[in-house]
Amino acid sequence: MTKGTAYRHYLDKLSVNFYNGGTGSALSIPEKEDKYERLLFLSSGRLILRTQTECADISAPYFILSPAGTKISLSAFSNESTELFWADFNLECGGAGLFELSCYPVCAPVTDNEETLQLFKTLLNPDSHPLTGPLKQKSALLKIITSYINNSAGSIKYENYDARTTAVLDYIQQNLDREINIEELSSLVHMHPNYFIRFFKMQLGLPPMAYISNVRLDKARRLLKDTSLSIHKIAADIGIPDYSYFARQFKRRTGYTPGEYRRLMQTGPADENNPHK
Repeated sequence: MTKGTAYRHYLDKLSVNFYNGGTGSALSIPEKEDKYERLLFLSSGRLILRTQTECADISAPYFILSPAGTKISLSAFSNESTELFWADFNLECGGAGLFELSCYPVCAPVTDNEETLQLFKTLLNPDSHPLTGPLKQKSALLKIITSYINNSAGSIKYENYDARTTAVLDYIQQNLDREINIEELSSLVHMHPNYFIRFFKMQLGLPPMAYISNVRLDKARRLLKDTSLSIHKIAADIGIPDYSYFARQFKRRTGYTPGEYRRLMQTGPADENNPHK
């Protein structure tokens, strides 16, 4: 089980909420509430950044991240004017924030100053249309966050995604063909079952059994598309020997019965209404 697979399951139900934002100098940016993430964009000037563990001299253009529950201090050099844009938001699933899953760097260079500037302007000044305005605002926020992650990719440390989580995910992947319960998963990492459920949800964004269901149905989709195994065999291989239950769960997840999904994937949308193709 790779981190990418785990992140994909996490991102399936990701929620994004923008709360506050603005522009100003290093001295005029308001203090952030602990419950919000904050991403700043230093578009011009130079400043000193201080956290609990480091101090840095930053020149524009630069991103600065302050995750929920953290504080940073910004101060400008004498006679040095600065322009900062900032956005407070939450990016989470099941109570777990995206930036809780990994250790992201406080700072990342901005590779396209003009594009980032335009995205912040769109975020802070969306059009007045009741539908397109919020959509454009959310789109701008996601593009800003994506740019920050792309530009800091080489410095991201997956420290919070620890060995215990990896051990559990590997165990799930290796035992999909049989029943898996909370007690055996929690014993792998020497946790009480109730604490383990909270721990897992914090790491992956959803409870263990919901995660296992997602992994099973994802594997079923791949097997239906790429193999000629019978549907009953596929159901057994993913640990759901009750065919009727498997079919109901699969249709609820995809909108298709397993047979319909296989025909659609193996013939293509253009041919799905031609049973003789």
